[in-house]
Amino acid sequence: MLRLLTRSDSRLLQSVFDACADYALLQDGQPFAPDVAQLEFDEVPAGFPAEAKRIFAIEPAHGLPVGIIEGLCGYPKPNIWFIGLMLIVPQYRRSGLGALALNKLEAHILSVDSCSEIELAVLKVNTAGLRFWEKRGFALRREAPAAAFGQKTHERWVLGKRIGDAGLTCPAAPASPR
Repeated sequence: MLRLLTRSDSRLLQSVFDACADYALLQDGQPFAPDVAQLEFDEVPAGFPAEAKRIFAIEPAHGLPVGIIEGLCGYPKPNIWFIGLMLIVPQYRRSGLGALALNKLEAHILSVDSCSEIELAVLKVNTAGLRFWEKRGFALRREAPAAAFGQKTHERWVLGKRIGDAGLTCPAAPASPR
């Protein structure tokens, strides 16, 4: 279901970016660059080790990638796994595949990366994305400063969730942004 990608998988990764042109337009106001997959392996915050970057293909039984989850282990704090991007190709959205992939990712994070929390940032204009994450137990932690993405500037919500401890919620999490 989840397979850790390497640079040699860039062509497969690019196929997912290309299939998610609708998200590129929402986020950037333009299509993803033809070399975005190659660049994705090197995008980490300044001073952060590139080896902490993880890019997983979401591959159902037929083996072709229909989505990706990209993130950083130990960012912005050692116990946090930060999801930088989760994309599912349009024809597989709302099929339960994203929720299943997230469950597999949580198991990986607990067993391999030893983090106890997940954080991510959702574009405020991405209401479907916000609903997806809230349904999976993520709660608002803070507002992120506006940031430029391609031809657009976005305000974002940072959401978070403790994992591995049933019933625990994010400490002092503010109310939902809706």
